[in-house]
Amino acid sequence: MSGLLVKLRGRAAQAQRSMLAMLMRVLFLALSCSLIIASLFVGERSSKLDPARELAQKQIEPIQKQDLERVESDCFRGTLNSIALQIPIVTYPRESWRKKIGGKVTIKIFVNENGDVYHATAIDGPTKLRSAALGSAREARFPPFMEGENPRKCAGLLIYTFNQRK
Repeated sequence: MSGLLVKLRGRAAQAQRSMLAMLMRVLFLALSCSLIIASLFVGERSSKLDPARELAQKQIEPIQKQDLERVESDCFRGTLNSIALQIPIVTYPRESWRKKIGGKVTIKIFVNENGDVYHATAIDGPTKLRSAALGSAREARFPPFMEGENPRKCAGLLIYTFNQRK
């Protein structure tokens, strides 16, 4: 009878070791897949985080002041916050947060036929908050503005409110 117990213990221990080895292989494969997937996303994000590259891609041709004035006089849509497909979240500038600087920042934007912002300028609001709002405004997306069946360039405003809620 004691020989039977030893055999059971030996087989049970062997089964546990086999299960543990299999579990380790599964975890290794899962971790390997996760690292591969993560590296794909990191590569994608790093290209998105390069502002100089994005600016160069967006502004292929120089923007003339008279072109902006023409677009604004032909198609000015007022405040566009409510019709935006996407407005990135603005990071509150650290220095402004510490100094309790808040308020509204108004950004005039120019949207191309695809709904992308191709030019933005701050026209009102606390100076220390303007660059943060400009960064968000440049990444905003809109549905194309249509004239009949043709998309067109339009201008409008984005309003950003910076306040410290507790």
